[in-house]
Amino acid sequence: MSDPNGFEDALREGLRDSAAHVSADEDLQRRLVAGAAAPSGLERQVGGAYFRSGWALPVAAAVITALSVGSVILVAHDAHSSGVVSGDGTFTPPPSTAAPEPTPVSTASTTAPTTAAPPTRSSSSAPSTPESPTPTPTSAASTSAHPSLSSPDPTPTPPPVPAACTAAAHGASNPTSLADFKARMTRTWLVCSNPSVFGTTDAGLQITADGHWAKLVRNSAGHLVEAAGLRDSGTWEALDDSAMNGHPAFQINLMTGNSTYILMADFAAAVERVQLDNNGVYVTDYVPTSEAVVGS
Repeated sequence: MSDPNGFEDALREGLRDSAAHVSADEDLQRRLVAGAAAPSGLERQVGGAYFRSGWALPVAAAVITALSVGSVILVAHDAHSSGVVSGDGTFTPPPSTAAPEPTPVSTASTTAPTTAAPPTRSSSSAPSTPESPTPTPTSAASTSAHPSLSSPDPTPTPPPVPAACTAAAHGASNPTSLADFKARMTRTWLVCSNPSVFGTTDAGLQITADGHWAKLVRNSAGHLVEAAGLRDSGTWEALDDSAMNGHPAFQINLMTGNSTYILMADFAAAVERVQLDNNGVYVTDYVPTSEAVVGS
């Protein structure tokens, strides 16, 4: 073990000096004893001082002995406080006074960044194929719980065009009297094509014997119902224009509010069908139907 403070060397040096002093003191004591035994009362030289024989010599011997013992005690105290000296002069400091070696503090553990472990790869050399997402089944119950999200009712398929709409007319066969004209016009009619004689998209036209008329449309269930627009219904009248035209000719006026639809009518000879003419702007064919009008 190293002696950084030089305690071991100092202690050895002190022990050698003490031993030398003890040897000198022992020699001095022998000389004093020998002087005390001398018969003469002359002064004797002791350690550079002169003493008279008799009572002074014992006192000097006692002082010298005390000094020697004190040196040994001082050396022993120093050895006890600083360490232990073995017989061969080796110094060992006491464990309680030995300064512990400082424990080095590593800054690597506090400053080194923490790195996440790399992802573990499969040992298989084949590339991984991403899994296809599982389709989520659509629950009918979940849609029925939200009526607003349900699909609207499909538009009903209109009935097929009646065969009378496409049959050959083979000329006209018009009424010869106003009464006959009214009787043939009082029907429920289906439009053969659109736009209708009103220039709108309709399903038909109803003219009743009580003088009422109305456009016809189909509801969500596919039934014929009266249209509810501002100019979709009203009253009607028939006029005889034969004198003005020089032959039997009749017209029907459909009145609604402050407006009047003036229509001329021609009836087919080979099929039951009428062609209505709205001043040459809208000309449309209608065929009679036995289908009931809901709500009328």
